[in-house]
Amino acid sequence: MLDDLWGNLDLEAIGVPDLKTNNKSKVMFTTRSEHVCGIMQAQKKFKVECLSENDAFDLFCKKVGDETLKCHLEIPKLAREMAKECRGLPLALITMASAMAGVNNFEAWMVAKNNLWSSHWTASDSNFNVPLS
Repeated sequence: MLDDLWGNLDLEAIGVPDLKTNNKSKVMFTTRSEHVCGIMQAQKKFKVECLSENDAFDLFCKKVGDETLKCHLEIPKLAREMAKECRGLPLALITMASAMAGVNNFEAWMVAKNNLWSSHWTASDSNFNVPLS
């Protein structure tokens, strides 16, 4: 399993046996780029879509944890706003929610939300560009 490939990778150079022989080996990799799928000669491709707003919020809440969500009445509202700002991207949701897990101070949540809004961060490559703010 190879995660987050951004270009061609010589599998033999990293110790993966030649896949053209009948050794029943399988290699799975993730990438954001269809071009990488082509140069790596992917036999099967599975496109993963962004999560719906509700699924994104559910994932965010799961990673933050019930105890944190229940520590202040306004935190679930902020959690929903922060999850929405992540635009359904699982990595962004998990990263943000993991950072907020265990943060039981409402003011800290407000600061994090405001920082997220003002950050204007972007996830992009040549085939993928999603503004996150």
